[in-house]
Amino acid sequence: MKLETFRATPLIKQKFVLVRVSQSNKEHLLLWGNPDIEWHMQIIEEITNAGHEIKDILGGGWLLSKPEDRVVYIWGKSDRLGLAPIELVREVLGDSVVESEPE
Repeated sequence: MKLETFRATPLIKQKFVLVRVSQSNKEHLLLWGNPDIEWHMQIIEEITNAGHEIKDILGGGWLLSKPEDRVVYIWGKSDRLGLAPIELVREVLGDSVVESEPE
């Protein structure tokens, strides 16, 4: 199974979670968004249903991906999962991260 480390629907505000998963005896960070869910825990279920073994749930929040501008806005936190550590978000997304809600 190919590991998809970032998944989000472009140009739509959505909830995301950051998790650490195990695949082929290696750990990886996954940042997954979904605009169609009500709760962050539903994304956790999606990741598990996709066959990933979650080792650690690191937090969540909101994101907006703008591929044409090469930027991903990250803001807020999950009430249940807490705030995703920005340094780990940057490990997945690199320098494209902007820590603010888009206008």
